Amino acid sequence: MRILLIISLVAAATLSAAIGEEASNHHFKGRTVQAMRTYLAGLKSAIARADVKSEVLYLNNIAVLFSSLNETDSAKVYLDAAAKAAKLSEPFTAITALNRAFLEKKYLQIDAISLKRWEDSLSVFESAALYTAAGRMELSANKPSVAEEYFKRSIKLLSKETGSYGYADALYNLGMTHLSRKDYAKANASLEMALDIFRKSAYTAGIRKSLTALAECATTTGKTAQAEQYKMLLERLPK
Repeated sequence: MRILLIISLVAAATLSAAIGEEASNHHFKGRTVQAMRTYLAGLKSAIARADVKSEVLYLNNIAVLFSSLNETDSAKVYLDAAAKAAKLSEPFTAITALNRAFLEKKYLQIDAISLKRWEDSLSVFESAALYTAAGRMELSANKPSVAEEYFKRSIKLLSKETGSYGYADALYNLGMTHLSRKDYAKANASLEMALDIFRKSAYTAGIRKSLTALAECATTTGKTAQAEQYKMLLERLPK
């Protein structure tokens, strides 16, 4: 019985990871409908297995997807459900609280000690996502020094996953942090690396935001020809 139980748990974890990877891949590449269907399938599977961790993550991912579509009310419904499911788990409560704060444009501080402590209970992808979210929150509160440390930690955690969305997103946000400090050389380097990953994954939204930031960087530093090149590439992107 014990051996069967262990096999069942491993199979369930593998299934959850496979569904999550497929959904993230759709999300990363801008395939919104497919991503939503896969996230919902993953959520249904997690609830059936009583896998609270996966349930909370799927609920948050669905909320983020709705938020990207400006469906705020729907996003709140899923975040409310995530908050109820995560109430006994600090890191997942924090993930949910950060997503709600972003949605409602409010500031929420997550301290570095807690983030470090939670790493042991999270996968590298989950932990990196939490650091990146916390960093974005600090950057929005005009605290670039704190934000930079969080983004660098996220990048370090994903050092073996350099083609992933999480790695590219952390690089992009680090670039935006340098840009906010007017450190244009560092900003350009981080943004170019993020752009390269987004391009390889054909993630239009990531390409667009990276090119926009790079164009701003080039314009501000008087590199008119380079800025025009970035703007031309922006115009060629699918709407």
